[in-house]
Amino acid sequence: MHFFYTRRRYDPVTGQFTDEVAPETSYVVLQHEGHNTGIRVDQATWLSLLEPQIGPHGVAIFIHGFNTSVSRMLWSLRKLKAGLKDNGFQGDVIAFSWPCGGGGPLKKYVEDHEKVDATARSIYDDGAGPIRDLPGNQRVHAICHSMGTHALKTCINGLGGRPFDRICVLAGDVRSHRFVPGQGYSELFGAWSSHLTNYYNAEDMPLGLAAHIKRIGSRIGKVGLPHPTVDGFTDVDCTSRYWDFVASGGNLENATHRFYFADQSFLRDLSLTLQGQPSDKRGVPPGSPDYALVP
Repeated sequence: MHFFYTRRRYDPVTGQFTDEVAPETSYVVLQHEGHNTGIRVDQATWLSLLEPQIGPHGVAIFIHGFNTSVSRMLWSLRKLKAGLKDNGFQGDVIAFSWPCGGGGPLKKYVEDHEKVDATARSIYDDGAGPIRDLPGNQRVHAICHSMGTHALKTCINGLGGRPFDRICVLAGDVRSHRFVPGQGYSELFGAWSSHLTNYYNAEDMPLGLAAHIKRIGSRIGKVGLPHPTVDGFTDVDCTSRYWDFVASGGNLENATHRFYFADQSFLRDLSLTLQGQPSDKRGVPPGSPDYALVP
């Protein structure tokens, strides 16, 4: 059983979610493995079905990036969920899907940024917050891919307390220089989570294009965090794992940006990180970053 919630508009004629912004959040349960068509339910029903799936490690909410269709989001969700559970994560992995192009031209990058700003607060208000309020004071983590990092940043800006336990960022599409100690993003993410882990690939081609389009600096998913990192932040270089993925015959669209979902070393490291356990998939390189992912 898989769960997601979304601010995509639902088209009752086609029975599909579109890339347009909906006025309210839809809650979806997929009861059968391999099927991308689920049932829409109200929030109370969704939470009641999700609650029995929550284990001692809590719930991880996956927030996808730019140019992601519902089917691609579900593919990524299934990869994350299987990889985490195979490596000891006792909890559930769900997704928040915001409306974006899903195959549109690169010029939609700016348009998708605007859609993030219009819907990001629903990540907490309609999902993470109600889950935290379930009996047992549930732990809630965030896994952000690409522009999903911008979505989470927009969501938590202005929230009180510490809404997330651990935040894990892969191929993060936010500016690296804003994570210098004392700068806005380091203060923001540091205050609203117990720990942030950044996974990056120096060969990430889409993030190189994103920096060129926005002209506002390199992304943490391509160059990593500024060093020394802020207390409570960890930087993990995955570049060598990307090259191992290629050498092993890995074949994935936009692999420089998305190979994480198909890399077993990354999935093990992510699982152990969310469990609060030390990872056996990290080597210590000279200088920065803090760690490098190893086979």
